[in-house]
Amino acid sequence: MRRRGRLEHIADAVTALGQSGDAFLLTLARNHEGTAERRYGDLRSASKLFDWVLAAIDAAAGPYAELTCLSNRDFARGLLGVGSAIVELEDHAVKSRRVQLLFIALKCEFFIAVLEHRSGNTKGAISRLRTCIPQQLELGHINFLSQELLFSPELALDLIRCEDRADVLAGLLDAIALHWNSAGLLARMLPLGEDVALGALRAAARHRSAEETTLLAARARRHRSSAVRRLAAQFAAQAIDPGALTRVTFPELTDRELQVLTLMAAGHKNIEIAGHLYISPATVKTHVNRIFSKLGVDDRVQAILRYNERTTV
Repeated sequence: MRRRGRLEHIADAVTALGQSGDAFLLTLARNHEGTAERRYGDLRSASKLFDWVLAAIDAAAGPYAELTCLSNRDFARGLLGVGSAIVELEDHAVKSRRVQLLFIALKCEFFIAVLEHRSGNTKGAISRLRTCIPQQLELGHINFLSQELLFSPELALDLIRCEDRADVLAGLLDAIALHWNSAGLLARMLPLGEDVALGALRAAARHRSAEETTLLAARARRHRSSAVRRLAAQFAAQAIDPGALTRVTFPELTDRELQVLTLMAAGHKNIEIAGHLYISPATVKTHVNRIFSKLGVDDRVQAILRYNERTTV
């Protein structure tokens, strides 16, 4: 449904531009349509659209339309295993820099890295991306990175695994989290270390739905890093509405009691729980006693075991 709606929206825009008689905007819209087809996996349709655009481009339009379409077409051909795509993309990058079209030059570098990675040259691909991506982040090419990193998830994982610059890592995780279909990839990043897991949780909280953040926090609840477990517990208790989980998994508990139990399961003491929830330690103690009573347990250890039994993801 998401794919069909997206492509129909683009097709409607193309039709409207065709009726308007604006040839330049029509070619750009067709180019965008080809990119959408490529990202959804229809490489042959994408290549045909790019060929149509290249045949329709007016020489008076300037270099932007031609270079951006050439880079898109040759990337699609490279994914199909047709022609010498890397050589062509390198040439487009040089020409784009010559006419100060840095966006296109960096896009070509990114596309080359994708093709290198798919051919097994992981080291070369990551080295290239570590050079071009900081420039793309600085220039604000977030939407491009969001779409293309989700298009190549294995490359994204290898890149994140190797990234040791905090600002670049944060930018990459934000770009990934902005994509509507990023939940699965963010979950796969949790085992890649404390910094990556913390960044993925924070990016999800900023850009994804409460439900998606809840699921990611649940996966991070047993992370080997105590810092990750604490942040996951905080999000589970504060950043989401626990009502649905309470009704399904702990129907005997109130929302607040589930929040307290979630923080208990993450290893927080009563005074820490009080700080997270902005309530007094005495109130926390009251909630803890009620949790014990409702779950039929005698102490924290048994309560946490009961929580783990019911919420294992």
